[in-house]
Amino acid sequence: MIEKEKRLQAPLHHLGGIVCIGRINLSSALMARCMKDGRSIVWLNENGRFQARVEGPVSGNILLRQAQYRAADDLEIILAMARSFIAGKLRNSRQVLLRSSRDSKSDTEKMH
Repeated sequence: MIEKEKRLQAPLHHLGGIVCIGRINLSSALMARCMKDGRSIVWLNENGRFQARVEGPVSGNILLRQAQYRAADDLEIILAMARSFIAGKLRNSRQVLLRSSRDSKSDTEKMH
């Protein structure tokens, strides 16, 4: 509610997390559900400064984390990953431009 008026309603399962700005109260039932689902809740003050974060249990694979840290120290691995990222970005950008070009041509054809 903003100024006692509902501005938006979204299914909880569509939210990856909740950010509360200012003096916001959440029910304990909502917080428990968010923790159970792995959805974090963050509180910021009126100026947007971080106040607190609440998260449910976090699981992770320590072996995976260790391998990631080791890879981050290996220049050859970093370079190979950077090349892959850039190549993927370029392919994606090309597809976006091609799609946009097709869409603009079909829009032009509809006008004539």
